[in-house]
Amino acid sequence: KEKKITTFKKTAMVTLNKNWNTGIDSNKKFLSRLMTYFISLCIDNKKFDVVYEGRLSPSDFNEPDVVIYSGDIKTTPVVAIEISRESDLEQTFSTTKQLAVNSALEELFIFLPETNRWLQYKRSEGTFVEVAYAEILSVPLYRFREWFSRNLSAA
Repeated sequence: KEKKITTFKKTAMVTLNKNWNTGIDSNKKFLSRLMTYFISLCIDNKKFDVVYEGRLSPSDFNEPDVVIYSGDIKTTPVVAIEISRESDLEQTFSTTKQLAVNSALEELFIFLPETNRWLQYKRSEGTFVEVAYAEILSVPLYRFREWFSRNLSAA
């Protein structure tokens, strides 16, 4: 029985690792929820609140995959994360940049699971750069995939 469980874990790990780079549409909600949990483990929960598919304002119905709000003022978003495909990157740049400009976000990230790349948009700089560290949160976003793989293999 134990050998069967170990074999199942290995098979599941191989399958998920293979699928990490495929089917972003089907994996997006799954990755978003995991990312919400991962970030909630990394932040000071007295300063920030992490929300899966939160809103940037009451009148804006666009929902980034993950939104982190200031814990002092629960309605002020400070960081957002959008998961995208490499092939959709130009459209995602346009959409997310507009979200950042129209809101109070300090940082906005695009995560590309196919290549494990993180792109950061800082309002103060107005451009996207390849950065995988959320300064405001003091969270090493690049560790998400490592954390996910480690926790999956421990399951």
